[in-house]
Amino acid sequence: KLAVKIQGLRAEVERQRKLKPERGCSSCQAVTLQVDAAAQSLLGAAGHVARTLLRDPGADRSELLYTVLQYVEPVKHLDPDLEDLYSRAQASAKRSLPGRAPGGGLSGGYPS
Repeated sequence: KLAVKIQGLRAEVERQRKLKPERGCSSCQAVTLQVDAAAQSLLGAAGHVARTLLRDPGADRSELLYTVLQYVEPVKHLDPDLEDLYSRAQASAKRSLPGRAPGGGLSGGYPS
């Protein structure tokens, strides 16, 4: 579903780009950067989950959720559905990892 959203955002950016003057506008450039940031963040989260589960199929799902929240937190404001998903996942993570605060401030940037 998120991949479809990203494709939709990219299509909207392209549609708006075609309607703007040829040299482009600052808001088109900003939207493109935002879409690219969201895509990079979501791909990073998916890659981390895939690598972890390939190495250890029994990996702690709560830890994976916490990591995904760290990737999504910087871009969650770009889409209301993504923000809602983040909020629900954060509530779930707080229940399963009470000692951690997903989205409560990232120390050190994205996980490796």
